Amino acid sequence: MIIKVFITNFVLFIFLINLNLLNTYFYEGIFCLLISSFLCFLLYKKSENLKYLLLLLLTSFSINLSFFVLFPVALERSISVNMLREIDLEYGESDFNFNQVLEINKSFTNSNEFTQKRIDEQMVSGNIVMNEDGKYSMSKLGKLTLKLFELVSSIYDIK
Repeated sequence: MIIKVFITNFVLFIFLINLNLLNTYFYEGIFCLLISSFLCFLLYKKSENLKYLLLLLLTSFSINLSFFVLFPVALERSISVNMLREIDLEYGESDFNFNQVLEINKSFTNSNEFTQKRIDEQMVSGNIVMNEDGKYSMSKLGKLTLKLFELVSSIYDIK
């Protein structure tokens, strides 16, 4: 029963989050988790141990919420992730320089320090590498990371 409840709650949650019921992604996720947990309760309430079912649903809700906040919500809000996406769209396999990244980040900030911090963060992560000529390029890890982000984005309907 444990796995059945967890999978049902997760599948219902993914279905509901893809309906785009609310405009604010974070609140939509919480709302959809509450609804999916309630629907699970209705599906399995005839089980012999109601307290056990409630404990399973609370645990399932907590795990889904933790994952949702750590990954999909963070992906949706992350400037670094959006910067990587834009770099990939704009430059793909080509090299790029600091000023080009600064231009990409203009929708977020005009601060050189802010942009340099994001670039440094991505270099430490291994997503961006600096070439001998001082230009940057997206690494294979960066491309793989973006593919993972896109997979999570498509499952959780992140726009």
